[in-house]
Amino acid sequence: GLDLASVYLAPLRSWPGLLGKVVKARHVESGTDVAIKLINNIRGDTYTCRKVFREITLLRKLTQMPKN
Repeated sequence: GLDLASVYLAPLRSWPGLLGKVVKARHVESGTDVAIKLINNIRGDTYTCRKVFREITLLRKLTQMPKN
């Protein structure tokens, strides 16, 4: 798997969420601040898995928009 500690300086700040927490981190190479969502264990809960998948799909579409 990806070693997040070698790619990001984390966490700069964190916020609680419904499924886990969101941390603000800095990408080491570019210096860009990013938000990383850390999701708690969702195995066995189909409804929650669908919600997470929907959110990921939406976020991908938003990041592909110009000027975003």
